[in-house]
Amino acid sequence: MKPDDIEAILRQLENGEISEDELSDNEDDIDYYSSQRDLQMELEDEDDVVLKFTQELRTLNVYLANQISE
Repeated sequence: MKPDDIEAILRQLENGEISEDELSDNEDDIDYYSSQRDLQMELEDEDDVVLKFTQELRTLNVYLANQISE
């Protein structure tokens, strides 16, 4: 982003022509966390999802291995 683009966006924000919400339509934007704790909590939630999926996958693998061996 060029300095002129940044200045134009800041001017529009100051004039009330756009809101900060309108600037974050891009899904590729960097997530903002108000504190390190907020980020840590989200990462732990993601870890919990991965752990649960891994446990379910292992259970399924054991079940399938038992079915094949019978």
